[in-house]
Parts: sequence; structure tokens; C-alpha cells
Amino acid sequence: LAGSAMLLASIGSIWSFFFLRWDELLLRGRLPSAVALVILFDLAWLTMFIIATGGFYSPFWALLLLVVVFAAMFFSGTSAAMPLTAFVVALIFVAMAGTLPRLTPTVVWAIAGRLLAVLLLAWFSWALCMVLERERRASQRLVRHLTEGVLLINYDGAVLLANPQMAQFCGMSMDELVGYRIFSPGTRVGDAVLRRMVSDVESRPRLPVSRDLTIEGRQITDLRCTVVPCGRLRGQILGWVLIVQDVTDIRAATRLREMGLDMVSHELRSPLASLRVMAQVLNGVAGELTDAERERVAVTIERETDRLSRLVADLMDISQVERADYTLAVTAVSVPEAVGQVHELYARHAEQQGKTLINEVPAELPEVLADMDRLVQIINNLVDNAIKYTSVGGSIWLRGEALEDKLSVSVQDTGAGISPEALGVIFEKFGQAPAEGSLSASARGLGLGLYLARTLAWKMHGDLTVHSRPGEGTTFTLTLPRADARPPVVTPPS
Repeated sequence: LAGSAMLLASIGSIWSFFFLRWDELLLRGRLPSAVALVILFDLAWLTMFIIATGGFYSPFWALLLLVVVFAAMFFSGTSAAMPLTAFVVALIFVAMAGTLPRLTPTVVWAIAGRLLAVLLLAWFSWALCMVLERERRASQRLVRHLTEGVLLINYDGAVLLANPQMAQFCGMSMDELVGYRIFSPGTRVGDAVLRRMVSDVESRPRLPVSRDLTIEGRQITDLRCTVVPCGRLRGQILGWVLIVQDVTDIRAATRLREMGLDMVSHELRSPLASLRVMAQVLNGVAGELTDAERERVAVTIERETDRLSRLVADLMDISQVERADYTLAVTAVSVPEAVGQVHELYARHAEQQGKTLINEVPAELPEVLADMDRLVQIINNLVDNAIKYTSVGGSIWLRGEALEDKLSVSVQDTGAGISPEALGVIFEKFGQAPAEGSLSASARGLGLGLYLARTLAWKMHGDLTVHSRPGEGTTFTLTLPRADARPPVVTPPS
């Protein structure tokens, strides 16, 4: 009775670890190391039972193979698994050999043959599982280096596998994350974030589920969480894979695109409406207009068509300069010549508005490495903004200075200045400073000019900076490499 009970206990133990924990074997590929102690006790019980029922001549001798193969297979991830299994098996055989009445050469060869067969079978099982273990570790390395966060969760809600990116999202360490039970609420901030991510797992979904999540911390992070069921045993899901992707940049780009489309639509609608009204006026009362009224209508049409042209030109320039393969025709060009063109173009325009545009750029300045057309475009943009934001009676100065290996061109005005908050956005795409005084939204434009100007400056290995204080005016400074010096490489920030 004792022997039968020992046999049934050993077989029951093996059966329970093999079948009742089959889901863990499927998801992790191995059992916890603590199970090895139970396997050793099973070997001891079976050995005693086999010795009691005849040793090598016992009808239950083959049961040893079950435990040996089981140990070799499911502890392949442990480096000492195979040597320990071989040692224990050899010890068992020595113990059983000691129960024999006498050892003849035939018996010795029979024992050695059986021992060799058992060890070969154990080694073969161990080698096959080592191949699977290497594949498992390769998959773990792949998961560890993914930019997305990954969690493997079993049916009971225990985290079996995680990668560092997921730990970073949750604000937890890897040791805290692996083994964490998501159905047991925690009190830490990381626990709260993790529970929001895995909220869809609590309903144990049978189909993939995706949801968006925003985490507010030192910075706002937008996440996309996808829960995918994995592994099925007799129709039951064994666990889930949670994939978390950082979509903050994608969301920001989407919002920027939507904002840009809204602004472009608004900017197009306003001049088109004005042109439509003027067309109706000309169509209805063209013969009744006085010369002054006709001139006013013509001026309005010209102004609105110019505004449309600038809008389209800015959009086309942006699409060009943002291309990775866009290049400039960089040559040695004269800064005084470029500034002179801009001064000649805007001097009368500024005077008509009661403002003064002063050119103080020395004629003897050295040449710079730049694209002449784009250089004139940048200075045009800066001067146009300065005139726009300078009050009546104010002045705008154009200055130039030769530095050691660069040359700077500055545009200084006596306008209202820019607040520190606005300084952080004026160089961004569609970024605009708050409206000053009576300056209309249409006069301020799309907010592409300074973004385009700085991008062009970077592409010519230069830079565009601003210095301003409210009530003290604004100075924009363009720096470019001198033609007689080796140009420094300026890497634009991402």
C-alpha cells in the first residue's frame, strides 16, 4: 500500500505540473526553478518504489524515463539542468545496482546500456529544448529592443514578460513589472498608469482591442494601447499581449496639419470673398464709378491678389525646403547687394506708412556663402515684418557686421517688442505672436515666414536668432558663413 501510494503521488505530481501548468509552459517555455525540487523528490520516490518492486527487473522501471525526460526538457533554460539530471540518474542506477545479489559482466553491461540509453534520451530531449530556448531568448532580445512597450499577461493577470520601454511608460522597474498582478490594484503612480493601460484586459477580450490614452506627467504623452489575445487551449485564451506605442509626435503632427489646413482655408476665404465683392461691384455699377472709386477697387483687387500670391508662394516654399533632397545654389554672394535690393523695394513702402527704413550695411563687407535669391527672401521677410509691427513714426535699421568666420545681418525696429512667451513659438510652423494693436489677422499672415526664413538659414549653414523685450523693439540677426572662411556645420534641431 505504501509503495502504491508513493507511485501514485509521484505520477500525480508530474501530471499536475505538466498539465495544470500547461498554459505557463506555452507562454514562457519553461517552469519556475522551484519545481526542480519537486522533480527531485519524484525521482527519489520512484527510485524507492522501483527498488522495492525488483530494481532493474521491476515492471515499473520505465517510469524513470518519464521523470528524466521531463526534467531535461522543462529546465533547459537552467545551465545546471543537464549535469544535475545526469548526476541524479547515475546515482539512482548505482543505488539500484547495490540491491542486486551479485554483479556479473552480463549484468554490468545491461546496467551500463540502460544508463547510456537513459542519458542519451535525456540529452536528446535537453538538446531539442535548448534550440527552443535559444529561439525564446532571441525573441526576448527582440522584444527588449522594440520602441513599443510590450507586456505578456497570463489568464490570471500575472505579467510574464515585459520590456524596458513598457517599464518606462509605467514609471516602474523591470523587477516590479514582471510578476505584477494587474487584477490586484496598487497604490503607486506607476500602478495607476499600468492599470489604465491594461483596463481592456480585465474584461478578458477574445478579439484584439485598441484604445488611445494620454498620460500627464512632466510632459504629456499620447499612447495607443492594443490588447491581442494569444494562445488557446481547448477554446480558452491563455493570455494577452499588450502593445503600447508612443504616438505623441504623430498626434502633434496631425494637430499641426489640421491647424494649418484651418488657417490656410481661412486665409484663402478672406481674399477670395473680397475679390468676389469687387467683381460684383464692377459687374453691377462699372459705368457709374468715379475715377477715385475705380482706383480704390483696383487697389483692393491688387492687394488681395498679392496676398493670395504670397500665401501660395509660402506654401510652395515650405513644401520644397522640407524635402530631404532639397538643395540650394550656394555661391559667394555680396550681402550689401542683397540688402540694397531689399531697401530699394521697401523704402518707399515704409515711407508711405509713416515709417523710416535705414540701410547702415557697410559696402566693404566680405562675401558670404549663400543662395542669393533665398538670402534676399529672408531679408525681405524680416523687413516686411518689421514694417508691419512698427508704429507710425518708428524706424527700421538694416545693419551688417563681419565676424571671425561669419557675417551677421540684423534688422532692428522700434515696434512694441515680443513677449517671452511668444518668442518660443514665432519660429515654429504656423507660429504667431499675439496681435499687436490694430493689426488684423489677415495682415499677420499664416505664421510661415519666420519658420521658412530660419529653415533656409540652416540649409545655408547659418542661423536666425531674435532678441526682443516688450516695449523695446525687436532685433532679428541672420548669421552666414563667410566665403573666405571654412563654413561651420550647423545641425538643425529636430
